[in-house]
Amino acid sequence: MSSNKKTAKIVGVLFILAAVSSMIAAFILYKPILNDPDYLIQGSKHANQVILGALLELILVVSAVGTATTMFPVIKKV
Repeated sequence: MSSNKKTAKIVGVLFILAAVSSMIAAFILYKPILNDPDYLIQGSKHANQVILGALLELILVVSAVGTATTMFPVIKKV
């Protein structure tokens, strides 16, 4: 496998990981809490849900940075 194909596969996996983790955190974990009028109280009631959402946000950050770092050598040539 050539270097560019390997890099493309890694970037693709990281990009998909970033998209999926952000959607799960925003639409599944945070939305029910934030749509409630008493969202501060609901946040404390669902502490595990908020912690899981925060971990998914950290996965999003790591995968976004990984995508940019992996693409840099290829884009630098252009």
